[in-house]
Order: sequence, then C-alpha cells, then structure tokens
Amino acid sequence: MGLDVVGVSIHPPLAGTAADHHREITELIDGLDPDVAVWVSHLDPVTYATLPTTHSYRLRLGTGLWHGDKSFLHLDADVVDVRPVAAGEPAGYRQEPVRSDGHLVMIGAGTANGVTPLADGRSPFHFERRRLDLHEPPHMHTSMAFVPIGDPLPAVGDRTDLQRPLTTTLVDQYVWQ
Repeated sequence: MGLDVVGVSIHPPLAGTAADHHREITELIDGLDPDVAVWVSHLDPVTYATLPTTHSYRLRLGTGLWHGDKSFLHLDADVVDVRPVAAGEPAGYRQEPVRSDGHLVMIGAGTANGVTPLADGRSPFHFERRRLDLHEPPHMHTSMAFVPIGDPLPAVGDRTDLQRPLTTTLVDQYVWQ
C-alpha cells in the first residue's frame, strides 16, 4: 500500500493489573521493528521502567494525572455574585420560583467547563463542607445555587468546592501551590 509505520500506540484497558499491562505490551511489540516508536499509556512508573529495552517508548503522562492519585488536586469555582431572594420569587434562566427565603449564588463554572449535576441529580458544588443545592441546571459559564437563610453563605470572591471527574472537566485556571 505504500504506507510506512512510524509509530504504534498501545493503550491497555484501565482494568487489569500492572503485570497484565506489561504482558500485553510485551506480546504486542514482539516482532515489531525496533526503530518504530511505541506510545504507551495506563502504566505505573515501575511497569514502564521494566518494558523490554528492544524498543523506545513514549509514555502518555495524562493517564497517571487523570486516573491516578488525585489527593494533590482540588477543583473549585469562584463565586461571582450573591443575591437575596424571597420565597416564590421567579429567578434564573427558566424563571422558576425560589422555594424559600435565601440567596442565589452565581458560581463561575458551567456546562462549558464540563459542569453538570451529578448522576443522581444533586449539585456538584460544596461550601464549608455542605452541598449547595442548584436552583436550576448549570448553563454555559455559570451555575446558580440556592442557599437558604441560616446556611453558610459564600461571598463574592469565595471559592466553592467542585465534585466532578477530571476527565470531563475543562478548567479555566491551574493554581500550583
């Protein structure tokens, strides 16, 4: 066909052990020209270091970042506006009535950032370890939460915690501390 193979990419499934992934990659490259670059993912550093030296490898680094230890990562979103509201007052894009007296909290993250309600319909936002209820589903760049009177109320500029998978979230800013 006149095509030259200049590289191969091997992406074992997330399921399985490091030994399973090592075995699969080793079997797949057996007989492959050693000059062909091999891109691999879903490997821990030890498994990567023990691949056969017959080939050169390129490790896809995102795997460990997005599917690995997330204890050093934290998603949050800024509060861009807070408005008092009375029970029954229409609010939001759909002008649905507010269920009780409280505050609407506009949060600077929406569907454009991959923010949606959780699978069970609950809000992905928290403030002071309490889940913030959504007044309506998130839109493009903003989500609207409702905080009843008496609950901890974030102020403009505060950060709310965000519970979303990193594989589906588009962040606006990375902050390294």
